[in-house]
Amino acid sequence: MDPSFHEARTRFSNPKAPESPTQQKTKFQRKLERNPYAQALASPIRHCSVTGVVLPRYFLQDFNLVTHPETGQPWWISPSLTSDEKPRTPAEQTSELREDSPVRPQESETGTQAPKGKKPAGPTGYVLSRQQLLKEFQEGSRFLYSKAHQKRLLRQNNPHRVGSVLKRAVWREDMDSFLLELMRRRIVEGLLYFSELCEREDRKYLIRCGSWEEIKSHDHRGCVLWLGQDTSAPQVDRSDQQAQTGPGQLATLDIEGGRFGGKLAVHNLRNLLGEDHLARLKESSNVLREGNLFLLGRRRTVELQLKLWKLEGYVARF
Repeated sequence: MDPSFHEARTRFSNPKAPESPTQQKTKFQRKLERNPYAQALASPIRHCSVTGVVLPRYFLQDFNLVTHPETGQPWWISPSLTSDEKPRTPAEQTSELREDSPVRPQESETGTQAPKGKKPAGPTGYVLSRQQLLKEFQEGSRFLYSKAHQKRLLRQNNPHRVGSVLKRAVWREDMDSFLLELMRRRIVEGLLYFSELCEREDRKYLIRCGSWEEIKSHDHRGCVLWLGQDTSAPQVDRSDQQAQTGPGQLATLDIEGGRFGGKLAVHNLRNLLGEDHLARLKESSNVLREGNLFLLGRRRTVELQLKLWKLEGYVARF
């Protein structure tokens, strides 16, 4: 009955007390909230069922088993890539890719994006979020796609008896490219959403920059977006291969003299999104239509910055 004993025993298991709205945060705390890399590292620890790697959940891809509404068979889906709070079925995810019009992220009454649902659709398994790894999950592959790995995908994190369900579970043969397409769509939706706010409410989430040096003059820096040069323009030097291909994978921009934010991620949207999504982005946004260098910043864009960096890691080859 010793209070100090119980307090020491539950010290690291009790939830943290909610933040006081009147408490003044330090500059370091405010910067930490706006740092997408700190948010990624602070996500809960999970286990990759295939490689055995233990990492923050941000670096893993989640998978659930849901029932197909037409066939009744269990299908693997990734609920974190759905745009709704309720995870979509495989048929809904597939039909979503055929839609032409973008869906803007849901908003709450306060104008901010609505939080995603926390309740999973079913038993959840995790795999390292790498396209190269998911390519080896194709049926018939001699590497990873097997009944043993399917069972391991859920057994590591769930005590459910799902053996009979796993025997009938359907894993898309194009799962790696399917997830890539969903990641791209979520990013395009986010960019169009903030672009609309910039046009309608004169916000500064997306700032067009004329040069790399101009980026360093802005205060609210999150990441840099490189959209590529218009090769049809007469003033473009087509012999400059570096100017046409743009930054490479996992590129960064160093900011000298600053105590915080001394390194910015540089995302080559031409490589990340592909020509089709990039063309749709420029066509639908007046802000992004002209110019090839943009600065994405402010606290509200942290979630979008996380999606961009995760896509960088997903398609990276090293």
